[in-house]
Amino acid sequence: MRPPLPQWTVPVVAVVVLAVTAVASLLLWNWVNSLQLKQEQRATAVLEVFKLAASVAVGGGGLFALYLAARRQRTQELELAQREKVQAHAERVAEATERDAAERRITELYAKASDQLGSEKAAVRLAGLYALERLGQSTPGQQEAIGNLLCAYLRMPHPKPRELPEDSTAEQLEAHALAQALYDQERETRQTALDILTRHHPEAEQGWTALPILLSRADLIGANLTRANLARADLTDADLTSARLGFADLTYASLGFANLTNAYLIDARLTGANLVRARLIGANLVRADLTGARLAGAHLTRADLTRAYARANLTGANLTGADLVDANLTGANLARADLTHADLTRADLTRAYLVDANLTGADLARADLTHADLTHADLTDADLRGAYLNDAVYDDKTIVTGVIVDENTKGMWW
Repeated sequence: MRPPLPQWTVPVVAVVVLAVTAVASLLLWNWVNSLQLKQEQRATAVLEVFKLAASVAVGGGGLFALYLAARRQRTQELELAQREKVQAHAERVAEATERDAAERRITELYAKASDQLGSEKAAVRLAGLYALERLGQSTPGQQEAIGNLLCAYLRMPHPKPRELPEDSTAEQLEAHALAQALYDQERETRQTALDILTRHHPEAEQGWTALPILLSRADLIGANLTRANLARADLTDADLTSARLGFADLTYASLGFANLTNAYLIDARLTGANLVRARLIGANLVRADLTGARLAGAHLTRADLTRAYARANLTGANLTGADLVDANLTGANLARADLTHADLTRADLTRAYLVDANLTGADLARADLTHADLTHADLTDADLRGAYLNDAVYDDKTIVTGVIVDENTKGMWW
């Protein structure tokens, strides 16, 4: 802001203008007097002197007025710029205040919903879960944090009440019934958390791009994950006993050491999944796609991979040392699969496709390989005692070096 003009400015300028006018008039008057003019010419010259003096006075005043106008214009421009600067600053402050208020509101909502998850009442926990989902939908920046919170919640221990002995008292039975009811309520809460995670998987229609699914060691016993999108999810060492995973997308999921005993995996996509040392005892894998899956050390006792109802695909699967005792692999595609030292005792491999499969050292005692395609298969040191090889397909590159057979081995061609 420019400082105002001093009060003495106008009087001083007026005096200066009058002084200049007087000096100019005096000089002109003396000049006219020095001329030898007639009376009429002299009168005309004096009149011109007064005109010039008046012009000097008016010109001086005009110049000062012009200066004042220019100064006033400049002052107005500076004031306008200052007002705009103040307005812009006020808008920035307002935006920052609004942003801070929004962040505080988000933080409060997140904290409140998180607190609800710790409630003893199932209804309150469910309300907290749905509040977190709404917050994630409206605030993309919170989606990763919400996903991490839900995963951490699911990873927390959730022990099932122990079975009571037959001679339990009435009080013990009542306490057990209450504990079982609370357990069932918590299972429902956890199912809701799972539904939220899978509903907003990054590849889903309503996906959250930064949503992590980190459920290693999570208790997911009996969970309903039918058609769930769990691609690339971390389920290492998770307990998925009796879980329903029909039509689920588990592409490249980490399921190493996971417990999938009696899990329902019909039509599941397990392409490239890590199932190293996973327990798939009694699992239903009819029509499951295990192309490129790693199953080294996996336990598939009584697992059902029947092709009669679908085409179980284990193309290139790593089944090194896998436990496939009594497994139903009827019509399964095991092309290029590595079954080195796998235990296939009593396994049903009727019409199985074992082209280029590595069965070195595999235990095929009493296994049924009727009509199995063993073209290019390597059976070096395999145990075929009591095995059925009737009508099996083979060629000159099928390796049977060192195989173990007995009088109960049927269909030998070598």
